[in-house]
Amino acid sequence: MCSSDSTCTDGTNGRCVESGGGALYCSCTYDACLSDTGCPSNETCACHGSAYTQDQGNACTQGNCRVDSDCEGGAGYCSPAENTMSCGNLLGYYCHTPNDQCTDDTDCSQSGAGPMVCTYSGTANRWQCQAEGLCG
Repeated sequence: MCSSDSTCTDGTNGRCVESGGGALYCSCTYDACLSDTGCPSNETCACHGSAYTQDQGNACTQGNCRVDSDCEGGAGYCSPAENTMSCGNLLGYYCHTPNDQCTDDTDCSQSGAGPMVCTYSGTANRWQCQAEGLCG
């Protein structure tokens, strides 16, 4: 529990952030990395405020790229992917390739199972439309 950023002193770049749902409360988040060099070579430093980070501090995350030039000999692009099994949290950063079934959420038709999103599938090794997990 916290009341302002100044009360978050147990780690690097402490921030007091409001909970994302349910009962409202504030808690501290801290940075686990400041740049990609602070992560293992196969991970990327996802910055606070990046897509799907849920206002958490900077954190190392999995993936197969860090920057666009890591993809398809520099001709592809690297994007954050939503983890559909984890209430919209970050899955990691992955390259888009010609094998992808979608580029963004607008390429996905909605189904009776709920919202569909374009995200990376580790089992298929490509971006494809998947049902978005709903959280209670």
